[in-house]
Amino acid sequence: MLYDINTMKRWEVSEEYKKIILERHPKFKEKGASIVAHPSRIKMRMIVPSSDHNAKAQKQVVPPSPNSRKARGMITVNGDTLFLQYSSNPPRPDKNGVPRFKHPAATVVLSHNMKVRANDWDLMFYLEFLCPNIASNSCEQPSGTPFWKFDKPEVDAVERINEVKNRRKIEDLILFDSSKEAVVNAIVAVGAKDSGSEEKNRTFLFDKYRTLSDTLKTAVVSILESAKAQPKAEETGESVSELVSRLIEAKDLKFEDGLWYKRDKRSAELKYAGKPIFETSKTDESEAFFDFVEHLKVNTQLLDTLKK
Repeated sequence: MLYDINTMKRWEVSEEYKKIILERHPKFKEKGASIVAHPSRIKMRMIVPSSDHNAKAQKQVVPPSPNSRKARGMITVNGDTLFLQYSSNPPRPDKNGVPRFKHPAATVVLSHNMKVRANDWDLMFYLEFLCPNIASNSCEQPSGTPFWKFDKPEVDAVERINEVKNRRKIEDLILFDSSKEAVVNAIVAVGAKDSGSEEKNRTFLFDKYRTLSDTLKTAVVSILESAKAQPKAEETGESVSELVSRLIEAKDLKFEDGLWYKRDKRSAELKYAGKPIFETSKTDESEAFFDFVEHLKVNTQLLDTLKK
């Protein structure tokens, strides 16, 4: 049962929330739902059967231990913030007559393969909208490191297939489909140097990609996929990223403390204009390179200036 903590009165799950639950768990009314350990929380260990100590060690999946939580949370309904408590028993007055929820009725024990009975809307509402420790639910204050997830084999299968498809797409993009010039530009963008060998560059970028941050992964894919679509410098046929890379190599552009500067060619010495031509929030030079290239794609006036 769900209760409004401020009034200690029953709170009914509305038809609107039931509809949302059924959209996410279509078989809930017939088969209920279940919770399993989040993949990041599952450990693997090698064990030798106790009946045969000479046998080969085998892998054993070890989910996290069950944990008990106070089953309460916050949710915004029609602009109002409600503090709700899930409890298997109603609140009872203490010795001073103040209604309180007793342990363990006001707790929920989460565990691997935990079952939720069909049509148990109150418990399902808590798990879907209030519990912070379940991945990808609608809790307004979710944990950054959830222990549990809803068991959805059909969704997991689709996600796994899409993950493999994306991995193969990236592999083909880096190793086969992109031009050697685009690969070099991507290598420069992640802070590395051209090896001079197309094969070495492709294999280096492929291995490096796995270790990059999400921002740099996006930058690499964008550079490779947009190479053909990028505006071209009329005189040289360069893409924007190629132009920026060349200007950096020639020391005509400089990045420093989030600012991009253009070389002052009026001076015989290596000197840059005092006013920056672009400011970025990125502090890492590789990410700043990507940010600058993306800006130039829409700022054609600045792009034309750099071509001269």
